[in-house]
Amino acid sequence: MPDACFCEGLGAVLYWLPVFRRYLFGLLIVAALGLERAAQVRGVRPRAKSAHLALAVGILALGFAIWTLDITRIVCSAGSWLQGHAIWHVLGAVASWQLYMYYRSEESRSAIA
Repeated sequence: MPDACFCEGLGAVLYWLPVFRRYLFGLLIVAALGLERAAQVRGVRPRAKSAHLALAVGILALGFAIWTLDITRIVCSAGSWLQGHAIWHVLGAVASWQLYMYYRSEESRSAIA
Protein backbone atom coordinates (compact mmCIF):
# COMPACT_ATOMS: atom_id res chain seq x y z
CA MET A 1 0.00 0.00 0.00
CA PRO A 2 1.41 3.42 -0.88
CA ASP A 3 2.55 5.45 2.07
CA ALA A 4 1.01 8.79 2.99
CA CYS A 5 3.84 10.87 1.49
CA PHE A 6 3.36 9.24 -1.92
CA CYS A 7 -0.39 9.86 -1.85
CA GLU A 8 0.08 13.42 -0.63
CA GLY A 9 2.58 14.01 -3.43
CA LEU A 10 0.10 12.76 -6.02
CA GLY A 11 -2.58 14.96 -4.49
CA ALA A 12 -0.29 17.98 -4.63
CA VAL A 13 0.44 17.39 -8.32
CA LEU A 14 -3.28 17.04 -9.04
CA TYR A 15 -4.04 20.23 -7.14
CA TRP A 16 -1.25 22.52 -8.34
CA LEU A 17 -0.59 21.03 -11.77
CA PRO A 18 -3.96 19.71 -12.96
CA VAL A 19 -2.86 19.80 -16.60
CA PHE A 20 -0.64 16.76 -15.87
CA ARG A 21 -3.35 14.61 -14.30
CA ARG A 22 -4.00 12.55 -17.45
CA TYR A 23 -0.30 11.87 -17.97
CA LEU A 24 0.12 11.00 -14.31
CA PHE A 25 -2.83 8.61 -14.50
CA GLY A 26 -1.34 6.91 -17.57
CA LEU A 27 2.05 6.69 -15.90
CA LEU A 28 0.53 5.06 -12.81
CA ILE A 29 -1.31 2.51 -14.97
CA VAL A 30 1.89 1.63 -16.84
CA ALA A 31 3.82 1.38 -13.56
CA ALA A 32 1.17 -0.89 -12.02
CA LEU A 33 1.21 -3.16 -15.09
CA GLY A 34 5.00 -3.26 -14.99
CA LEU A 35 5.00 -4.24 -11.33
CA GLU A 36 2.36 -6.91 -11.98
CA ARG A 37 4.39 -8.34 -14.85
CA ALA A 38 7.61 -8.29 -12.83
CA ALA A 39 5.88 -10.13 -9.98
CA GLN A 40 4.59 -12.75 -12.43
CA VAL A 41 8.02 -13.27 -13.98
CA ARG A 42 9.67 -13.60 -10.56
CA GLY A 43 6.97 -16.05 -9.49
CA VAL A 44 5.88 -14.10 -6.42
CA ARG A 45 2.28 -13.83 -7.63
CA PRO A 46 -0.09 -16.75 -7.91
CA ARG A 47 -0.93 -17.77 -11.45
CA ALA A 48 -4.07 -16.22 -12.86
CA LYS A 49 -5.89 -16.17 -16.19
CA SER A 50 -3.88 -13.53 -18.01
CA ALA A 51 -6.57 -13.22 -20.70
CA HIS A 52 -8.61 -11.19 -18.20
CA LEU A 53 -5.68 -8.85 -17.59
CA ALA A 54 -5.01 -8.47 -21.32
CA LEU A 55 -8.69 -7.75 -21.95
CA ALA A 56 -8.76 -5.17 -19.15
CA VAL A 57 -5.70 -3.41 -20.59
CA GLY A 58 -7.19 -3.43 -24.09
CA ILE A 59 -10.55 -2.09 -22.92
CA LEU A 60 -8.87 0.61 -20.85
CA ALA A 61 -6.67 1.60 -23.80
CA LEU A 62 -9.72 1.83 -26.06
CA GLY A 63 -11.53 3.97 -23.50
CA PHE A 64 -8.49 6.22 -23.11
CA ALA A 65 -8.26 6.62 -26.91
CA ILE A 66 -11.94 7.58 -27.13
CA TRP A 67 -11.57 10.00 -24.24
CA THR A 68 -8.50 11.57 -25.86
CA LEU A 69 -10.38 12.02 -29.14
CA ASP A 70 -13.14 13.71 -27.16
CA ILE A 71 -11.02 16.10 -25.07
CA THR A 72 -8.92 17.14 -28.06
CA ARG A 73 -12.16 17.83 -29.96
CA ILE A 74 -11.13 15.53 -32.82
CA VAL A 75 -14.35 13.56 -32.39
CA CYS A 76 -16.69 15.58 -30.23
CA SER A 77 -20.38 16.35 -30.30
CA ALA A 78 -21.15 18.55 -27.32
CA GLY A 79 -24.91 18.34 -27.87
CA SER A 80 -25.04 14.56 -28.11
CA TRP A 81 -26.10 12.34 -25.22
CA LEU A 82 -23.23 10.03 -26.19
CA GLN A 83 -20.00 11.62 -24.94
CA GLY A 84 -16.44 10.33 -25.17
CA HIS A 85 -15.87 10.99 -21.49
CA ALA A 86 -18.95 8.94 -20.60
CA ILE A 87 -17.73 6.07 -22.80
CA TRP A 88 -14.38 6.31 -20.99
CA HIS A 89 -16.14 5.79 -17.66
CA VAL A 90 -18.23 2.88 -18.92
CA LEU A 91 -15.21 1.16 -20.46
CA GLY A 92 -13.24 1.85 -17.27
CA ALA A 93 -15.95 0.03 -15.31
CA VAL A 94 -15.82 -2.92 -17.72
CA ALA A 95 -12.00 -2.98 -17.43
CA SER A 96 -12.35 -2.96 -13.64
CA TRP A 97 -14.64 -5.99 -13.86
CA GLN A 98 -12.01 -7.78 -15.97
CA LEU A 99 -9.37 -6.92 -13.36
CA TYR A 100 -11.65 -8.37 -10.69
CA MET A 101 -12.02 -11.55 -12.77
CA TYR A 102 -8.23 -11.67 -13.23
CA TYR A 103 -7.51 -11.51 -9.50
CA ARG A 104 -10.39 -13.85 -8.72
CA SER A 105 -8.87 -16.44 -11.06
CA GLU A 106 -5.65 -16.63 -9.00
CA GLU A 107 -4.70 -20.08 -7.90
CA SER A 108 -4.07 -20.60 -4.23
CA ARG A 109 -0.43 -20.93 -3.10
CA SER A 110 -0.99 -24.59 -2.22
CA ALA A 111 -2.24 -25.34 -5.75
CA ILE A 112 0.97 -23.89 -7.21
CA ALA A 113 3.42 -25.78 -4.99
